Amino acid sequence: MIFGQTPKSQRLVFVEEFTQASCGPCAAANPTLNATLSANTSKVVSLKYQTSWPGVDPMNAANPSDVATRVKFYGWISGVPCITKDGDSIPNWPSSYTGYPGALTTTVINTEYAVSSPFTMNLSHHLSVACDSIFITCIINATTAATYSNLNLRVAIAEKEIDFCAAPGSNGEKAFFGVMRKMLPNATGTSLASTWTNNQADTVTFAEALPAYIYDKNQISVVAFIQAGGSGLGVAHTVYQAAFSAPQPLSLDAGLPCGSLGVPSGLTCVNSITPTVTIKNYGTTTLTSATINYKIDASGTYVGYAWSGSLASGSTATATLPTLSVTGGSHTFYASVVSPNTVTDFNAKNDLMTQAFNIGLTSGASNPPVTQSFTASTWPPTGWMNIDVTNDGSSWVRTSTGSGGASTYSAAIAFYSIAAGAVDELYVLPFDLSNASSATLTFNVAYAMYSATESDSISVRVSTDCGSTWDQPYGKTKSALATNGGGYVTSSFIPTTSQWRNESVDLTPWTTAPVVYVKFRARSGYGNNAFIDDINITSVITSVSNPTPEKNIEMFPNPSNGKVSFTGLKNANISIYSLLGSKVMEMNNIDGNQQIDMSNLEGGAYIVKILSGNRIVTKKLVLDK
Repeated sequence: MIFGQTPKSQRLVFVEEFTQASCGPCAAANPTLNATLSANTSKVVSLKYQTSWPGVDPMNAANPSDVATRVKFYGWISGVPCITKDGDSIPNWPSSYTGYPGALTTTVINTEYAVSSPFTMNLSHHLSVACDSIFITCIINATTAATYSNLNLRVAIAEKEIDFCAAPGSNGEKAFFGVMRKMLPNATGTSLASTWTNNQADTVTFAEALPAYIYDKNQISVVAFIQAGGSGLGVAHTVYQAAFSAPQPLSLDAGLPCGSLGVPSGLTCVNSITPTVTIKNYGTTTLTSATINYKIDASGTYVGYAWSGSLASGSTATATLPTLSVTGGSHTFYASVVSPNTVTDFNAKNDLMTQAFNIGLTSGASNPPVTQSFTASTWPPTGWMNIDVTNDGSSWVRTSTGSGGASTYSAAIAFYSIAAGAVDELYVLPFDLSNASSATLTFNVAYAMYSATESDSISVRVSTDCGSTWDQPYGKTKSALATNGGGYVTSSFIPTTSQWRNESVDLTPWTTAPVVYVKFRARSGYGNNAFIDDINITSVITSVSNPTPEKNIEMFPNPSNGKVSFTGLKNANISIYSLLGSKVMEMNNIDGNQQIDMSNLEGGAYIVKILSGNRIVTKKLVLDK
């Protein structure tokens, strides 16, 4: 560039970041970067590009070509997260790399902000009445005479903030800021004159249909920047000026925020629900009416509910819908809010919300075997349930990485990116043990510790009363859970074939129950990933086809201080199990009434299994000592 006189316009610093929703280091670096950008909004314009690597990112999938063009333009960007400042790389941060987001500090921003610009820019935009098109005007004025090489105006439609209810990738991030959605007319930009005189002006306008993949029209913003230089490594890519046009909230917009649907969580055996729906006024005009359409399952038919009230901008209100009958099994509740103040809602992306819920079986379960290697693409498997207990957006997932058994898939829980304390449960298809004399659960597990501090855990829990109470025959954490042979893994753990262990859990204490629920409960310590595979539940069926009811066999007192009386026994065998499934005591060939001394056992709960004649009885006993 050749200047004819000293430039004299205030520069806005332009920061670009290349990031990704499945990039672990991005999730670690972005909070600090976003805080720095947020603290310097009067000095900085920023734009984020969601790349196609290293994993899943729906924002990139909607428009991969513009991002790829920007990556290729610089030539040196080969990983994420990575940032540029006014088209240049930031010097290496100590013990890091060129483009490391942590290198951008307020001091660096202030230094760049002090460098004058040879241009001023005035950027504005508005949406059409139907909110389906955008109109952009960018007025450029030269404040010095100069000649440039390959000068282009690049304009991007962006979303100032995108909030997901559940992390869209594997790194746990749910909020994304300043995301590039489409570049106009493309990522190459609009060619500008090479030679400018002082006070020379140019106006560039666009009238474009909004992309259908925009998440929130209330967050639509526009970023523009003037950049010189050609594509490729070793070429100057100087950004001389940048501008930002802020979002313009819609007048009327009713929507459903995350967590807006109130349906039973966990497992319930009541065959009806009374759902609630929380609506939010995302518009600037007070909301006085709206229609809530709702149904159960995709095959259901929507029913309308008329809501009315007075809801100020940004406020919420909760509506209680009529009670609905529902059958046992896994279901999805659908709700959408439409017609705010009886007019069309032009921001439809926030109108629909779904919530899974589960109605347990009290009868009709099938006998084992139950086998699952996660071969089928249906998730969760048919008849299974996947429950986000802490409602944080995390859950068990089916994955093709880290397979350890009969198929190329397994079930995984990403402790590596799930916040500490989050609980997620994967329920096995319920099964019938009423005619079984013994039963066993086996499965493969893989896990590696991140460090000695984090306490990730996997437990197996069993219920015979439709989830009212649960016993825990298996539970492991830290080194007891680890299968990688020892040592810590500080990258996202994906097990090799040899890094799996087979586990066996005795389910015999719960035989005679007509409906048994087993669940794998994962509690995150923000450590490293865990996987399960090849789940098998088998049972030995007793030869008795019509067992005599258990009502003649009594056990008392319960709770007991150690001495327990039994009545109604006939050549009985009594087995006492801990809640971990271990047999701790056994008595054989007992007839009539008998008192048994269990004082040698520790206080706590036990499972008592009685085989008496042609009867099999299972009871829970509490020793209060």
